[in-house]
Amino acid sequence: MAVRVQRGLGSSDREAAVGLASSNPFDPLRNYLHLGLDRSADAGDRFRSALDTEGASVLCAVDGGVLRGVAVVAHDERLSQHFGFGCASVRAFAVDRSEPSAGVLGVLAAAMRDLVGASGERHLSVRAAADDFEMLTAFQSHGFLVADTMVTHLLSPTNPQTALPRRDMGKVEVLVAYGAEIERLPARLGATMTEVLRRHYVLSRFHADPLFDDDRAGEWYAQWCERAFSGSAADGMMVAVHDEQPMGFISWSKDHAAEKQHGLSIFGSGLGASLGRGAYAAMVEFAAISPTFAHAEFDVHVSNFPVNRVLGRHPASRILRVSHALHLSIGQP
Repeated sequence: MAVRVQRGLGSSDREAAVGLASSNPFDPLRNYLHLGLDRSADAGDRFRSALDTEGASVLCAVDGGVLRGVAVVAHDERLSQHFGFGCASVRAFAVDRSEPSAGVLGVLAAAMRDLVGASGERHLSVRAAADDFEMLTAFQSHGFLVADTMVTHLLSPTNPQTALPRRDMGKVEVLVAYGAEIERLPARLGATMTEVLRRHYVLSRFHADPLFDDDRAGEWYAQWCERAFSGSAADGMMVAVHDEQPMGFISWSKDHAAEKQHGLSIFGSGLGASLGRGAYAAMVEFAAISPTFAHAEFDVHVSNFPVNRVLGRHPASRILRVSHALHLSIGQP
C-alpha cells in the first residue's frame, strides 16, 4: 500500500471525509445505537465543524487517489498561553476502516508529528477509543503516550420528577442552575471549589505528563472552575452542599446537536469534583430523577474509584465509552 499524505482537502473530497467520520466504528457517539439512537449524522456534522476551524491544518491520507483518512490539527491558544509553550490538538480524526488501516494510521500519526514539530509546537494531543487497538498501536509506535483514561457513564432517568432548584438528598442538599441562573449561585460556592481544585486536583492528563508543570496544571482546572461558576464555561451547574458548605459540583454542557436533530435533551459533564460525605452520589441521584435530562453523560477518570462505583452500581446508568488521551511531546519547553 503506497499511502501518501497531502495538506488540505479539496471541495470534492469534503463530503467523502464527512462520510468517513459518519461511518467511524470508534466515534464517541457510536454506542448511542444501543439505545436505538443513530447519531452517525451528528458525528458527520461535528466533523464538518472541525474542518471549518480557523487556522486548522487538514492532513489527508490518500491511496491510489482514494481518500483513506483525514486529521484536523489546530493550535490551542489558551493551553499554550497557560503553560508557556506551543500546544496543538487533533480536533477531528477519521480513517476508512473497511479494510486494514494500520498503515494509514501510522502515516497520519507521523505526518501530524512532523507538522507540529515544524510549526514550533511542543505538544500534541488526541483522544482515542480504548478499544481502537489499531490506532493505539500505530500512534504509540510514533511516540504518543497514554496520559489518561476516561470512563463515560450514561445516566438515563426512568422516573423523572418535578424540576426543583434545590432538593434535600439525605444529608446533602443539591442545588441546580441552568443558563443565566448560574451566575446567581452564591459566590462562596464557586470560590471554595475553585480553591479545592487549585490545591488538590492531581488526576488530570497534564499532571501525568512530565512536560507540564503540576502547579500550572492545578491552576488550569481552578480557572476552568471559575469560568464554569460564572456561566461562561457551562450550560448548567449542580452543586452538593452539606451544612451550608459546598462538598462537590458538576458542570454541564448541553448537546445542542441532539436537541436539534433528535429533540432530546442530552447533557455532558465537564469539570467536577467531590469532597466526600456522599456528595457525588447525591448529585447522581438528583440527575436520575431530573426532568431536564433525557440522558446525562458523566466523564470520570478511570482511577476515580468512588465515583465509578457510584455510577457503575446505579440501575439507570451504563458505560457509554472508554477513551484514552494520547500525548506527544516534541523537544522541551
